[in-house]
Formats: sequence, C-alpha cells, structure tokens
Amino acid sequence: MLTNTQKIMTGLGEKAGETVRPGPLQVFALMKTVLDHVQESAFLIDEDARLRYVNQAACQCLGYSQAELLELNLTEIDAGVSLAIWRDRWAESKARGRQQFEARHRTKDGRLIPVEINSSHFEVAGQDCHLALVRDITDRKRSEEALQESEALQRQLLENLPMGVFIVDPATRLIESVNDQAANHFGAPKERIVGRRCHAFLCPAAEHACPVCDLGKVVDNAERELIRADGSTMPILKSVKKIRIGGQEKLLECFLDITERKATDEALRASARRLQLATAAGRMGVWDLDLASGELIWDDQMFELYGLSRDACNPSHEYWLRNVLHPEDRPAVEDSVRAALAGEAPLYLEFRARIPDGSTRYFKSHAMVLRDPEGRPIRMIGIIRDRTEQEEAERERRRLQAELYQAEKLESIGSLASGVAHDMNNVLAGILIAAELLRQSFPDGDPVARSLDHILHAGARGRDLVQALTAYARKGLQEPSPVDLNGLLEREVELLRHTTLQRIKVVMDLEPALPWIMGNDSALSSAVMNLAVNAVDAMPKGGTLGFRTRLLGNGIAELEVTDTGLGMPPEVLAKATEPYFTTKPIGKGTGLGLARVFGTVAAHGGSLEIRSAPDHGTAVVLRLPTLPPASRRPEPPARALPGQPQRRIEILLVDDDPSILETVPPLLSFLGHQVRTAATGEEALALLESGQEPGLVILDHHMPGLTGLETLVRLRKGHPRLPVIMTTGLLEPATAELLADIPWVRILMKPYSLEAMKQHLAASL
Repeated sequence: MLTNTQKIMTGLGEKAGETVRPGPLQVFALMKTVLDHVQESAFLIDEDARLRYVNQAACQCLGYSQAELLELNLTEIDAGVSLAIWRDRWAESKARGRQQFEARHRTKDGRLIPVEINSSHFEVAGQDCHLALVRDITDRKRSEEALQESEALQRQLLENLPMGVFIVDPATRLIESVNDQAANHFGAPKERIVGRRCHAFLCPAAEHACPVCDLGKVVDNAERELIRADGSTMPILKSVKKIRIGGQEKLLECFLDITERKATDEALRASARRLQLATAAGRMGVWDLDLASGELIWDDQMFELYGLSRDACNPSHEYWLRNVLHPEDRPAVEDSVRAALAGEAPLYLEFRARIPDGSTRYFKSHAMVLRDPEGRPIRMIGIIRDRTEQEEAERERRRLQAELYQAEKLESIGSLASGVAHDMNNVLAGILIAAELLRQSFPDGDPVARSLDHILHAGARGRDLVQALTAYARKGLQEPSPVDLNGLLEREVELLRHTTLQRIKVVMDLEPALPWIMGNDSALSSAVMNLAVNAVDAMPKGGTLGFRTRLLGNGIAELEVTDTGLGMPPEVLAKATEPYFTTKPIGKGTGLGLARVFGTVAAHGGSLEIRSAPDHGTAVVLRLPTLPPASRRPEPPARALPGQPQRRIEILLVDDDPSILETVPPLLSFLGHQVRTAATGEEALALLESGQEPGLVILDHHMPGLTGLETLVRLRKGHPRLPVIMTTGLLEPATAELLADIPWVRILMKPYSLEAMKQHLAASL
C-alpha cells in the first residue's frame, strides 16, 4: 500500500493504475521544494480534510513528525473545524480562490495556539487541492493583550485619581478626555466638557495665552481657581505635564480641590488669634521656631519664665539647647522633635530648664508643626507652662505611694507567714517534745543521745526561723525580754570568727554601757547574722566588716553594720528589703535575708536604713528603742526537778493538731500527771459540763470552730478559778491584752520545750 506522501508524489491521490503526467509532477515537486523552505507551516488538504502534504515548519510548530501528521486529518488539528465546516469552507474557497482568517491549532502535547491562515484553492494533476499557509501568532496575541491591559489600566488609573484630569491637544487646546473627578468638580457631564477649550474653565474671556490659565506651559502645583458650570469658583492646585499617547504629544492637566485646606488655613489663623488672647490672660509663654533659619521668637512671658532679660540674649534654637535646656533632657527632646517633624507623633515635651539663679524648673510644652503645600515642615509654634510645683507634689505623691505599696506587700507576706508559722509551730512542738522525752532515757555520750541532741538543735533553729517569719506580720515579739545588744554582737562576731571571717577584717566600735533593749534575743541574733553574711558575700576579695553601736539622744540605740564591698546600684537598693528579691545566683540566696531583718526591726518598734553605692560598700543602720538604764534581765524562776511536780493533777489538753495530741500527753505523763484530750473547744466544754473536774486546762488558741479565747470565755462561766495555760505560736497584741485581764491564765508560746512546760505548770499550780 502506498503512503500518503507516495500518493502525493505519484499524483496527489490519483486512482490506482492511472498514468501520471510528467508535467504536473514536476510542478508539484517544484512547489514542494519551495514550501519546504518557507517559515510558515504549509498544509495541502483534500476535500475530505485529509492532509496530503506538510512541510517541516508545520512539524516543528505542532510537535509531530511528518509521517504522524500525514496520518491525521484537519479536524484533529484545527480546534474549530468539523468535517461539515471544512466542506463548507472548501466550497467557499473553491468559489473565491483565496481566504485569510485566524484559528486555533492543537499541538501534539494538547496545547492550543493562535494561528493566522492564508489559504488558496487550485488543481494539481486533475485533483482539487487546498493549500493553507499557517503562521503562529502567539507573540502577536500576547502583545495585543498586553496593550489592551495597559490601556485598560491607564483608563482605570485616570478614572480613580483623587483629582480632576484633562487630556488636552497642545495645538488646538481642545479637551480630548476627562475623568469622573473632573466632571464632578466642574458640575457637568463629560460630554459637555470634551471638545471645549481648556481655558474656558480657568479664564473664559481669554482666547489666547493667559498668565492665569498657564496655556501650553508646564506648571507644578500652581494655585488657581476653577470656574464651575454654575458660575461658582473652586480653589485648586493645578499641574500641567507633557506626555505622549499613541506616539502623539498631549498635555496632562491635573487639578486638586483645596477648598478644605483653604478653610483649614483660615481656621488655623483664627485659632492662632484666640491662642494669643488666651496665653496673654493665662501668662503662658509662646514660642515660634523657623525651621529653615533656626530663628526663635519668644513673647515677653517666655523671658520671664526662663529668668532671662530680652536685652541680654538673642534667642535661637541653638541658644535654647545650649543655655536653657537641661543637658540630660536634650536627647529626649531632640527625639520628640524629630518624630513630630516626620509626622509620627504630635509635639509634646516635658523638660527641665536651668535658671540663671542656679535653680532648676520643670516645664511642659505643646506645639504644632506648620507645613508648606507639599507637606514639608517649615515652622513650629508652641506654648510652655511652668509645672515645677506640680512636679514636686507628684514626686511626693509617688514617694508616699511607694511606701504604702511596700507596706502592703510586707503586710501580705506577713499574713502568709502567720499561717505558715501556726502550722510549723505545731509540727515543731511535736518534734521537740518527742525528742526531749526520748533524750531523758539516754545518758550523755550515748550515740542515740547525740542524735537526739542534733534533732533538738535543728528544732530550735526551725523555731527561730518561724519566729522570724512571724515578724513579717508585725504582730509584736514572741516572749520579749531585755537584751544586751553589745553582748549579742560580741557573741555573734565570736561565732563568725570561727566560720566565715578568715579573709575579712572585723572592726568593732561599741558604745560603753549601752542600755539594754526589750526584744527577742534569737530574732536579733538572726538579723545580725544575716547582715554579716550579706556583707561577707559582698567582699569576695576580702575587706573590712564593721560593727558600731551608739546611743542617740532620744533613747534610741543605733547599730550600724558596714562593709567595704561591691555596693548596690540605686535600682537594687530600692528593692533590697523586698521578700524573695536577690541578686545572688540560684542556690546562693533566697531573697529573705534583708526582708527578715526589716521585719525583725519593725517588730521591735525600730527602723532600718540602708546606704549603698557601687564600689563604695554598704552600711545598714538599725535603730531600736532602749529600756531605762536600771532595767536588767530577770533571773529565771527556780526549776522543778524532772518527774517531781509540786502535786499530781489531771490535765485536760485541748488542741486541734493530731501531732500535739500524740506527743504532749506522754510529756505530761512523764511529769507525773494524768491527761485527757479534746480536739475542739466544743468537745472540751462538753467534757467539763459532763462533770469532769481537771486540775488544769492546756488550751490551744488557734482552733477551727471555737477559738481558744472563745472557749476560755465560756469555760470561765462555770469554772472561774480553773488554771488555764493558753498555747499559741502567734499572739496578737489585742488578744494578749485581753488574756492579761483574765485571772488564772498563763501564756505558753509554741513550740515549747519540756523545761518551759515544767516552769508554766509549776507557776500555774
């Protein structure tokens, strides 16, 4: 079977057995040679839409080989052609001879490409043929689409500009195009504007060049008046530029409505006049700065506020910066001015001024920035007001507020500490009582005795810590007694010499015969130890630690602890006594040291002062009220022998803590007494009402339900002379005063020891 190409070469599809005349074949061979060298795609098509010949350009365009194309027909290549359409086109081409049109061809990979087709109909070797020369017009279509998009964008931009726009022929001065904004400004539809001369809207009487109309001239933001259709005028800013459209020179005339800006300018001038009257009445200073020249204009009040003479100085911005403005405020002022000039923020200044008499005064200034039509800042105008008195009052208010805030924080910590101390006292009481009872069973030197001594020592330290915590609540001292402050210092320093003072020089300067103070020896010892440890930590390379006592004239003993260490910056010094504030690394400090000292001093009715500066060491001054010189430490009462009380009795122990109910009865039994227990005040009262007659009641003060005091009041109604020992870890002053007025009542502070219990039992019985 012959291929399509072979058929073309033998006569363009003639029937089998026909003889090919050499003339037409030679003509076709010549045509094929020509078509193989043209750039356009060439297709030879028969009446049935079969491809009889394609050139190499067609293969390259569609992505097929020549053999593949010759196996196809036109309907598989041309996206818009069916066999019926092709036969109609065949008949039309046969009748007309030549045609030119556009179509879309499908490539081998399925893409559709736009093409331009020039077709001819002729006869070869007795056969009708259709020759189509096809050109790929993808690039041309893209260019046309881009041009259309560009023109559409230009039209859109023209219509959406926030100003009126005319496109004008420079030769005839006729308006060729106008946007909606221009029609709105003119007050007439576009068709009444297009075709008119542009000067009709600015100078109707001028037929030729007019200076006001700027005919044919390039101008930029010239202030003019637009004459509207109703005869009214509108202030505008006009700009004229030369542009090219479609290769022709045109004039682009733009105008911006400045009606609102003109009104704003007038309002500003009126406001300035009112401001002048107001400042004259209120004696406020007014200043005006020219940004280009730096010239500064002051009114008379400005000179008076700054304490300057108009004759003695010629004010300028540089003069104000150098001679009036406080140097420390200059960076902030310059930053505020830059922000205002950039339009980022209004100009508001608070600054200090140096007055010739050596004083410093505080001022507040409000100003506005004036700009030219292009928005560039040209002037600043403002007023100032002296606010020195307000600043001093505000500083005092902030100081008082800070003190109140500190007091409230410490009060909150104190409330928390009180609750913690109550629970810890019960826990420690159980530990100490149990340890003391066990200690009685072992002689000195026994390993168990040594272990119990360690427990008792640790419990005593815990008791001291709890007492320090209760100082935060400022509820007063626990078991206060006369304290020799000098003796306490000597004892603590001797202890420090054997521990942390090897690299530190200690200097002591103690006031001879310093009166004693009423306080808690353990709490004060802990405070001194905290101050000493802080001082040693502040001198990592060594230094001098000083202790000095003095008697002030108002009956106050002063204790000063100094070091030559690193010192504290102001921001650290301000927070030094705050609970949990510390500058030490993790594991080196809790932030409770100075806070505990502060609470201890407050509980003693004294005051605390800290002076410190970086690289200049620290001085902590404690001021405490003294006792009269004749006061001495009372002698301890005679101690009863263990297990030999004055008389044996039945004791009612009332406490809500299970550990107390477990550990105290054995202690009392060890002392020879019988014990009955009650967990609440209500239970204790029920036992008494049932006929129980104990010889003494040990009553816990802090209990749920009925408190110890409430239970005592009810108990006294039926047992007015029954001895009561009130136990508590924290006793409020008001409660202490009430208990002092009730006979047959003693107070025993938790956690108590075996010795303390024996003493109170002996005194009560």
